[in-house]
Amino acid sequence: MLRKYLDEHLVSLLLADRECAKKEGICHLDFTLLWDSQDPSAYDLKISPADASNVVRVEFFHAPGGAKTTIRYKMVKTPDGWRIADIVYKEISLAKLLK
Repeated sequence: MLRKYLDEHLVSLLLADRECAKKEGICHLDFTLLWDSQDPSAYDLKISPADASNVVRVEFFHAPGGAKTTIRYKMVKTPDGWRIADIVYKEISLAKLLK
């Protein structure tokens, strides 16, 4: 399922973190990837089309406090189509976090 949306490098990093979590509890990830939060509540999503550097920006607000969040999805074209190569939360790269 991950390979439908993510490139191979990001899939391998996530699977390694999943294996680590089986042994250690929590390894690198303690939040939901799509929401940059442990609470998957969001509203007023705004998705911007990919720019020249193949980055898709998603802006939304978290309930209940209404904090604005921006996530950048770095896309890469693969033989199977466009996939997410990295996700950047504020200035934190998911790929770097998982290494």
